Amino acid sequence: MEILEQTALPQKTHRNDLLKIVALVTMLIDHIGYLYFPYEMMFRTIGRIAFPIFAYQVALGFQKTSSRSRYGKRLFIFALISQVPYLWFNPTLSFEWQGLNIMFTLLFSLGVLQSLETSKLAWREVFASQKTKLPLAMGSGLLTLALIVLPDILDFNTGIGIEYGSTGVLFVILFYLFGKRFFPMLTAYVVLSLAGGYYSAAKWLHYSTGYSMWKSLTSFETLYNQHIYYGNTLTTLSGVLFQARSVMAVPIIDFTNWLEQNFHLNIHLNKYVGYWFYPVHISILLIIKVIIS
Repeated sequence: MEILEQTALPQKTHRNDLLKIVALVTMLIDHIGYLYFPYEMMFRTIGRIAFPIFAYQVALGFQKTSSRSRYGKRLFIFALISQVPYLWFNPTLSFEWQGLNIMFTLLFSLGVLQSLETSKLAWREVFASQKTKLPLAMGSGLLTLALIVLPDILDFNTGIGIEYGSTGVLFVILFYLFGKRFFPMLTAYVVLSLAGGYYSAAKWLHYSTGYSMWKSLTSFETLYNQHIYYGNTLTTLSGVLFQARSVMAVPIIDFTNWLEQNFHLNIHLNKYVGYWFYPVHISILLIIKVIIS
């Protein structure tokens, strides 16, 4: 815990929660579409904006919070609270216990960032001729890599997974590494979106046809033909690359940063609004769904 407290950077003197409001509104639109209008892609398309903003805020919060340990505890508590309604959060209202909600993704990403920063600082000291830090640098580096792939390994072998899986964790890392550098962030985001979409397509092929995961990943022709055969659209945004639409969030993040820098916005929400909004709005949507059903 002491490491968490000492490495945290001081909080900003002013806040701009405009970006948080955008994330909450687009998430609400996405969930309305998911629960009530699952075949209306406009709702889900707008909703793609939400997760990258949350990923960005976790990366920023990791660097700016006055206490990473308290930040992690808040995410953990509200992840547990949110998991209760989340168990029934699907268009059929069926009980699904395997999946963990998005707050667990953000919490896990926070831990990965801590491991990554420990590795980065240790390697910096190694290159500054402090060879005694080499075991820490190598160990924390390997731990970071293991943590990144852990969500997909668990999902692949047990069916238990967090939302967005390892790809979601990598998005948080991208925002941590590139921050407010627009073009490097945009480029990295597009590359990861395409890679994540291809991986999702390969995983679908593996589960649908029984092909080995290695064959699914390495045989593009087989992958493409099978998706066409089953009526999917591998090479368009309406298919397995649907999540790639979330790239819209990157210019939105950059624009709100520009507004903050040039107009010194001070839009302030209570910090618990974002935490409570997630489980409360899911619960309300589920209650309405039950009533109208």
